Amino acid sequence: MFPKANRLSGPDFANLSDAQKKMFGWFFIKYKKSQIMKISVIVPKKIEKSAVKRNKMKRRVLHILKSKLNTPVDNYLIAIYLTKNILNYPQVDLESDIQKMTQVLR
Repeated sequence: MFPKANRLSGPDFANLSDAQKKMFGWFFIKYKKSQIMKISVIVPKKIEKSAVKRNKMKRRVLHILKSKLNTPVDNYLIAIYLTKNILNYPQVDLESDIQKMTQVLR
């Protein structure tokens, strides 16, 4: 999990209403330039009913993000919306899609 200063809050989500969108294999992102980088991962109940499994998906994505964002990217507000159940996806595929996302943001 990212530090509280780097997580999106309620007012930050309101700022993303007019943000740019980009679709990737199993997720899409909304992003907008900001003064500080803030990230959030959203897993809708429509994708997975069980809260335990939704949290597991979030943890997988956040773990990959932490490893891929060693070097700072530009400051963005980023909301990652999962569109598929990723529990059965190979880790390599997840990492490659997130790597593509970081290249878009640089």
